[in-house]
Amino acid sequence: MLLEQKTGWLHTLAHTLNGIGIVLIFLLMFLTVADIVLRKILNQGILGTLEISESMMVAIVYFSLAAGELKERNVNVDLLVSRLSLKSQKIIDAVVKTIGFILYCLIAYAVFGYAALMKSSGEVSLDLLLPKYPLIYIVALSLIPFSLVLLSRMIVAWQNLRRLWIR
Repeated sequence: MLLEQKTGWLHTLAHTLNGIGIVLIFLLMFLTVADIVLRKILNQGILGTLEISESMMVAIVYFSLAAGELKERNVNVDLLVSRLSLKSQKIIDAVVKTIGFILYCLIAYAVFGYAALMKSSGEVSLDLLLPKYPLIYIVALSLIPFSLVLLSRMIVAWQNLRRLWIR
C-alpha cells in the first residue's frame, strides 16, 4: 500500500504514455486510410507512409509496456508454478521479477548506447531521410518507466516473500 502511494507519479506517467500510444494508433489508422484512398483515387500514395507507420508502431508498442505491466496484462506463464506450494510460488515470483528488472535495465542501457551510435553514424530512413536515432531514444526512454514498474513489482514480490517467511 505504501509503495503504491509513493509510485503514483509512475502510474500517471505510464498511463500518459499509453494514452499517447492510443492517439498514435488513431493517427496510424488515418494515415493508412489516407494512403490507400490516395492510391486508389490519384494512383499515388503518401511518400514515406511505410516509414512513418513503422515508427508509429514501434512507439505504440513501447509506450504501452509500462501500463500493460501495471495492469498485469503482459505475458505471464504460470502453468507449472501454479502447481507448486505457496512458498515456492513466492520465491519464483521474486526471482523472476528481479531477473526481469535487471534484464530490462540492461536492455535500456544497451538501447541508449545503440541510439548514440546511430546518432554518430548519421543513419537516416530511405524515403524521407529522417534520422533513425530519435526513434531509438524513444524506445530507450520508454523502457525507463517500464523498468521502474518492474522494480516496484520486484519490491512487492520480495515483501510478500518476507511476510511469508516471518509467519
